[in-house]
Amino acid sequence: MAETNDVPGGGGEGNPDGGGGIAGRPGRSRPFIAAGTTAGVATLFLLLRLMAVADWNWGTASSIAETLDFSDALPIVLGTLFAEPTLTGILLAVLLPLAFIELIWPAVDLGRGRTLSELLFPAALLAASVTWLLSFRSLWFVVGALGVGILVVLLRLLWREGVGHDLVGRLLRRLGIASVVGFLVLAVFVDTPWMAHEEITVDGQTHTGYVLTAEAGFIRVLTDEREVLIISSSAITGRGILD
Repeated sequence: MAETNDVPGGGGEGNPDGGGGIAGRPGRSRPFIAAGTTAGVATLFLLLRLMAVADWNWGTASSIAETLDFSDALPIVLGTLFAEPTLTGILLAVLLPLAFIELIWPAVDLGRGRTLSELLFPAALLAASVTWLLSFRSLWFVVGALGVGILVVLLRLLWREGVGHDLVGRLLRRLGIASVVGFLVLAVFVDTPWMAHEEITVDGQTHTGYVLTAEAGFIRVLTDEREVLIISSSAITGRGILD
């Protein structure tokens, strides 16, 4: 009779995953961990953005939150990027060269071609950077992006090993984390709401602010003083968008 060697956790007919038993479970749980992390980061981003717009006043933030729903998530994200062009430009000038250096000269040889998801991030940064540059035509953006790129390349050429080499490699490998931190910083410092800035005249009195919602018979307005007002539509005598 032939002997069989039973290896704990080994692949076989009873273990189609090939990873075997408990050892295979972490691989199957990674998508859930990634989804949970993404949801956590998105929630933190929205919370920080909401508090910044409310001037870090809990009551005002609560009033603004009552007007939000899931469809507002994309306008909030895009509004954050467009509200403060200087901060967005600085973030793009740092991330763009790092993303393309990691794409062309990866810190770790993966032994395979790039996946579509790995190509989309630098492509999105490039599109955003070109749009920003065409809009503002600012020389400092080009100088800054080139400076960051040249600095990282020189560091990698000069530091073939040691602490410096490891630090640069870790930065490039964790570019996604650096991007998340950058967007969270934007959420903290960008206090401009994602709606249009308007001037509203009510019975001869002028209010400037942002319309949170327009419902039947009334509108909710976040004023420049970060107060939430409910104004009857019938009392409005004038309304226009400010530059």
